[in-house]
Amino acid sequence: MRQDSVVMGALAGLAGNLAKEFIVWPMYFLGWVHYPFVFLAASFFVDRSSIRNPLALAKGFITDYAIAAILGIALLYLLRRTGKDYALFKGLLLGLFVHIGLYGLVMALRATRITILTPLPNLLLVIPHVVFGMVAAWVLKRWWMPQRV
Repeated sequence: MRQDSVVMGALAGLAGNLAKEFIVWPMYFLGWVHYPFVFLAASFFVDRSSIRNPLALAKGFITDYAIAAILGIALLYLLRRTGKDYALFKGLLLGLFVHIGLYGLVMALRATRITILTPLPNLLLVIPHVVFGMVAAWVLKRWWMPQRV
């Protein structure tokens, strides 16, 4: 398993996503952010009034973790191409890319049915994205064993 690129990358992405969620939910319960990522992912598929529905949350959970797994695989291939040196920095850059490139683009294109228009949540949500990338990179640096060809 440690040599399988897809499995290891997906597991790293899932681990990064757990860390991301561990950070965002307290922000949500403290009122600092209006929607955790599961709600945002659910709003791709359901109306804003339905995002708290358990079935919509299940869909959001699946979507959020699937995206994380795919991003973990992409990070693994980046590390395969560039090496494990400075893996945490590369993970940080991936997290920033995800925040700006994916999250920012999705919000700008209004691909979700909810929006985050206030500065504080937009600033705070940089943190979990960066943590996602760094944790995924740490998992890969620590446990991924590239195949020798």
